[in-house]
Amino acid sequence: MDNQPPDEQQAALSPSAKAVRKPAASTPVAKALPKWENEAREQLKAAIKKFAKPLADLATRDANEGDTRLLITDFLCEGLGYDKYADLTTEYQVKGEFAAYGVRIDRQLIAFIEVKRVSTKLGSKHLRQVEMYAVNEGIEWLILKCCPMGSLSPHWRPAGAD
Repeated sequence: MDNQPPDEQQAALSPSAKAVRKPAASTPVAKALPKWENEAREQLKAAIKKFAKPLADLATRDANEGDTRLLITDFLCEGLGYDKYADLTTEYQVKGEFAAYGVRIDRQLIAFIEVKRVSTKLGSKHLRQVEMYAVNEGIEWLILKCCPMGSLSPHWRPAGAD
């Protein structure tokens, strides 16, 4: 069996596998990601791992929004490399309301982050709140995060994306 091509080896191990397996020629070839993207993904994975325990601790004690923001600030700065003074601004005012964070790259505001306490169940009113900030300031990216149930899996998307 070792002298057989891999597809035939699989078929020998599992006769039904050959019937459902697509030929190798029709399998799309995955493109290699750019180096910067691989590095960013690894940095994000490491940050999520690093902050999972502190986040779980916040969830256990039902921490308030302010304590949740402290963790998010650490995540953004220590985990993702943002400078808290140059890249982040807190309580960014938009037409009498305040976004938890404004995020800058090269001094240009590029996103809003709205953070809620760990136990908050996010709803459409929370999404509308941060969307309003983005629309009123012409910002394409928004992030709504409360870190529900102790998870630190980001749900980021451009404003208006379906």
